[in-house]
Amino acid sequence: MKASKVADYSGRALLIIFMVITFSITAIAVLLVVDREAEKTIAKLQSNSAQTEIQAAKNFMDQFFIATDMHISHLVEEPAIVGAVSGGTQRNNHQHQAHTNTNHSHNSHGHQSGTDVFKHLHQFHLSNVEVKFCLFNSEGIVVFNTLPQEGPIEQRLQLLELIKSNSTRETVYLLREQNNQKIIKFYKPIYVNDHLQGVVVGAFPYFNDSFFSKLNSNNSRWFSLTQPGSNWLETPPGNNWKIESIQLAKSNISLVFGINNDASNAQREELLSRLAIALIIALLISSIIVYLFGRRLIINPFQKLEQSRTQLAQQAELLMNKEREATRLANVVKHTRDAVLITDKQGRIEWVNQAFESMTGFRKDEIIGIKPGTLLQGKGSNEKAIEKLRKAVKEQQPTRVEILNFSRTKQAYWVDIEISPVFDANGELDKFIAVERDITATKKLQRKLENAVVAADSANIAKTQFLATMSHEIRTPMNGVLGMVQVMLSEAKDKQQKENLSLILESGNHLISILNDILDLTKVEQNKIELESCPFNIEQIIAPLRSTYQAVCQEKGIELNIECHIDANMTFLGDRNRVRQVLYNLLNNAIKFTDRGGVTVAITNNPTTPSLLRFSVQDSGIGIETSALERIFEPFVQADASTTREYGGTGLGLAIVKQLVEKMGGTINATSEQGQGTRFEFEIKLPVTDGEHIKLVGNKQRHASAVRPHHILIVEDNRVNAIVACKLLGLEGHTTNTVTNGALALEALNEQRYDLVLMDNHMPVMDGVEACTRIREQFGSDVLIFGWTADVFADSKQAFIDAGAKCVLHKPLKKDELFDAIMQFSDTREHIRYKD
Repeated sequence: MKASKVADYSGRALLIIFMVITFSITAIAVLLVVDREAEKTIAKLQSNSAQTEIQAAKNFMDQFFIATDMHISHLVEEPAIVGAVSGGTQRNNHQHQAHTNTNHSHNSHGHQSGTDVFKHLHQFHLSNVEVKFCLFNSEGIVVFNTLPQEGPIEQRLQLLELIKSNSTRETVYLLREQNNQKIIKFYKPIYVNDHLQGVVVGAFPYFNDSFFSKLNSNNSRWFSLTQPGSNWLETPPGNNWKIESIQLAKSNISLVFGINNDASNAQREELLSRLAIALIIALLISSIIVYLFGRRLIINPFQKLEQSRTQLAQQAELLMNKEREATRLANVVKHTRDAVLITDKQGRIEWVNQAFESMTGFRKDEIIGIKPGTLLQGKGSNEKAIEKLRKAVKEQQPTRVEILNFSRTKQAYWVDIEISPVFDANGELDKFIAVERDITATKKLQRKLENAVVAADSANIAKTQFLATMSHEIRTPMNGVLGMVQVMLSEAKDKQQKENLSLILESGNHLISILNDILDLTKVEQNKIELESCPFNIEQIIAPLRSTYQAVCQEKGIELNIECHIDANMTFLGDRNRVRQVLYNLLNNAIKFTDRGGVTVAITNNPTTPSLLRFSVQDSGIGIETSALERIFEPFVQADASTTREYGGTGLGLAIVKQLVEKMGGTINATSEQGQGTRFEFEIKLPVTDGEHIKLVGNKQRHASAVRPHHILIVEDNRVNAIVACKLLGLEGHTTNTVTNGALALEALNEQRYDLVLMDNHMPVMDGVEACTRIREQFGSDVLIFGWTADVFADSKQAFIDAGAKCVLHKPLKKDELFDAIMQFSDTREHIRYKD
């Protein structure tokens, strides 16, 4: 019946029951044995530890008293101490003064002797504890005392007789308690030539806890001192202590040593608890191990067979998958258009696919064992590519190159070849696999594209040269037209005549503005825009905007608001002219398309990143359709054709704005609502610099008497331009002479002195740049030179500056620009360019 009940349990349940019973019995037996043996072991360890500790404490106290003896012996050998007690025998009268706790006595034979005694005794310390002293001579007379109670003279005489009778020289120590204070008192006789001259008595306080603090760190041990006849008694805290004592080597003082039985029991319990935890952990780990192995070896003896069958089925499935994959790969290699070849580790062909045969014209059976390079490479194959292939094969590394190969019929074709080494299970090289793709058509297309790029570059260069030439040719006559208009406008008295001339001047400036836009767009497209990096403050951006557009807005009946939230003293590093050009274009558009309301320009920066500047131009004009916002930054594009008819414009301004902002590393966007207005925002990052205070130029009020009359040499081969310059300068009281080339300019400078030379660039015989260089070589930096050119590209302007010109003026010549430059350089005489 019992056997049938046991049979009802599963093998796993029986194994668990067996393990629980076995390990429970083992745990109980081990704990009992360990408890008994642990108690014996701990008792033995504690006994040994106690003997070691009490011996260490005894050694500590013996060394303490030996060191104390040594210090006291040195003290009583001091001449001042010996002299103090010896001098007492020479006095006729046994006079002494009893000392309290706060004063001392000395013999009357000299103040210096008493001072020395005080110095030696008062500064004497033991283990950082102050020692109180009483010093008396062989007659019992006190010569120095800081002890609260030194006793009557009879007691001292009795002590002297006792020392003489025993002839002792040792230090005697006594343990005493006075006024609830435990002290250690010592007596040291003073001998001179074997004659007792006096006794030094010392006392220092004793604190049990601090005295043995290094030996009693965990309150499981207790130490104290005892002496027969002593009036002090030390007891450990609590009751459960085991007390022992041991005689010290010095005097009759004993060391009392206590062991806390409670601490010993706690250590035993702690050890047993740790052993129990370790035993439980060990039993759990062994149970898991036994369970795991028992489950495999006892419960399911046929489980491995079942697992083997499963693994066999899985491997069969895996093998079938690999066979199918191999078949697919074989089909890929067989039918791919890329040539595939396999070589041995020496690089000799072992196998090629059908695409290789079709590409090269060689059959597989006739090229086995031959290296591909000897078959396919020939005159015209790139030597660097061949060397790269050889190096990769030698170093057993993968590589990929493009190389010119030749077929069996010597037909040239380009291939992109990729070679990969294949290694066996031991990491040894087994073979190489190469895949070649015919890229002949790609190479032909690439050559066509390269030729097209060259042609496009040539066309761009030709276009640039054409635009530069056309700019020069247009600006030269325009200089005459606009210059003469400015002269006539200055001389005109009739109001209607002034209005007519102003219209001509405005139209001419508009034509020059269109020309500048075309040239700027060309430079942006060719990436020839060069940004300057000069310090400027935000007022240099705002002031020209306000002076230029305030009157325009007033005439049109709209408001112009410029809001700047940037510290006026903050200096930035960048190209202020380009920043100003972006705002000019945006503000010009806003005013042009706004008939009512106003235009607001806002400038802010990020408080956490002051170098990040944000600009916005908001108008209340006609607005832009949402569909047109995506293309308004494209060249020659406006919102619609009616806008061009009604408001005019080339559609280049916003394209240039976008290119300039992106060139400065910024972004720009536009939002608009038809009939409500348009808002343009752009953001650029300009470094903040600790530059010097920047003086604004180009905006100061000029007066006729602001600059003294100058004697000016005009170097210009165009007669009209020379006349314009002479007339404009004559209006301000300047005198002029004119020559037609640089060589004549040098001759004129040799003949007389000029305050300023206005130098054209393109002239016969000697051009302006060479003339500037020669002037600097012959006359140094005393001559003020202004370049004057119709070229607008930066290299022409820089050539003038490098040759020695102080600034460069552009044609057509503007009267305000010319006179502001003269005033600026007449004031500063600095070799800088005029930038406004």
